[in-house]
Amino acid sequence: MFCATTGCSLVQTVAGTSDEQAVAAMVTLKTPEEALTLAKTITDPIFRASAVQKWVEVHRAVIAPNDARKLCDTLRTESADHCWHIYSAAHLR
Repeated sequence: MFCATTGCSLVQTVAGTSDEQAVAAMVTLKTPEEALTLAKTITDPIFRASAVQKWVEVHRAVIAPNDARKLCDTLRTESADHCWHIYSAAHLR
């Protein structure tokens, strides 16, 4: 594999694969920037919502509000609202 010899990041490795594979890889990403980059490559809105909402849920204790907002804003209105609720709900922290 090309990336095995060149040291590609996970985002570079996953980009160009199926939406299902991108969703599975999403939660392994550590930074909001990586998550945002990968989220933008997921074309199916349902898969993207699933990936972004799960990433925000897993990392909500350590990400800044504006990073969460950028991620949530990649989604359609209802999904974006739900994503923001996942991040900001006090009872979930």
